[in-house]
Amino acid sequence: MRRSKLQDLRVRDIMSADPVTVTPDETLGDALGKMRKQEVHELPVLHGKVLAGLITMTGIIRRKALPHETKVSTLVQPAPEVAPGDDLPTVAEKLIQTGFRALPVVDGKRLIGIVSRTDLAKVIADLEEFESVKVRDVMTPHPQTVSEDESLEHAIRLMQSLGERSLPVLDAHGRLVGVVGIKDIQDIFARPKTRESAGGIGGEKVHLDLQVKGVMR
Repeated sequence: MRRSKLQDLRVRDIMSADPVTVTPDETLGDALGKMRKQEVHELPVLHGKVLAGLITMTGIIRRKALPHETKVSTLVQPAPEVAPGDDLPTVAEKLIQTGFRALPVVDGKRLIGIVSRTDLAKVIADLEEFESVKVRDVMTPHPQTVSEDESLEHAIRLMQSLGERSLPVLDAHGRLVGVVGIKDIQDIFARPKTRESAGGIGGEKVHLDLQVKGVMR
């Protein structure tokens, strides 16, 4: 049965209960593995039963040289919380303003779920008030693009500067040939990193000199 108004719905109606979480003592490798398995870009971090914040894929990418043994505690970001009774326009505004793809749902200090942009998109598709809305009414005209021959690192920097999670990919003739996004980059970061040494100092490095066409969809 279709609902007629977005305002009729509350966070509790669309949130994902019992989300996958990590603890501050788990490693970056643990977090990346859970993100990849669950196909998510944010994970709530719990200290005991109390929400400590989120670990996000964008935060991990920003600090690309981190070894997989890095503790989650060094990557925790504070995140705005929402309550189960909050209306969806309020949640949508918080997601847009903060740039997060998902927000923790708390009852007091207890984590009870997570609500994401995907959850919102699914419910909007089933609302009568949006049946007459066309793509042209909500699209971003003349979006920023990236060339298929440019490096993955360039694409990451461009996404970070724009606050975007994906970019259209064009070939040398300006034709659309795919999309590159955080999920594609997440797969690169989840791979075991290669060790390099310089001047006797060991380190770990994610190779981002790959061309965009090698990872795009």
